[in-house]
Amino acid sequence: DFTNCISRSFPTYLTERFARFLGMWFADGSVNVNSVQIHEKNAEVQERTTQLFEELFGDCKTRTDARTGVRTHEIHSRPIAQYFEAHYGEGCQSKSPPEALFRSPKGVKKAFLEGLTLDGYVDTTQSERLTVYEGYSKALRDAAAQLLSELGIRVHLRSKEVSGTSANTTFSVRA
Repeated sequence: DFTNCISRSFPTYLTERFARFLGMWFADGSVNVNSVQIHEKNAEVQERTTQLFEELFGDCKTRTDARTGVRTHEIHSRPIAQYFEAHYGEGCQSKSPPEALFRSPKGVKKAFLEGLTLDGYVDTTQSERLTVYEGYSKALRDAAAQLLSELGIRVHLRSKEVSGTSANTTFSVRA
């Protein structure tokens, strides 16, 4: 029962904007019982994140961790949070993009990858390849690889055992 909830807008279609937001959320986002969040520490990303939250959901609250400088952008909405959990996963290992992404136009796929690469970096020890995604979700790594391949970009998949964490393996895709 959500009779006390503030009414929020929610995207009806997987547009380029929503795909970019989802890519950012898959890269650096989280969800809890009452909110959907994206975390960042970059001024350019801050502006883009705030703008997407406001355009897609009509609001954005931002707070900064004084110790680390990491900003958390969020929308408070239990129904939206529950939708994200049910359709996209909730923890770093269970995140998985929507099937509609793979049937979307090229621009939507590119927008998702642009959002996802907020965490991307160039690995100078591995022949200067761009790491598009590195994290604990094998499904997300495989989805990114499929999208890149569909766009004609050669990919390299990796997995690495990590000790001292609850998740034992990280997965990455490099272009």
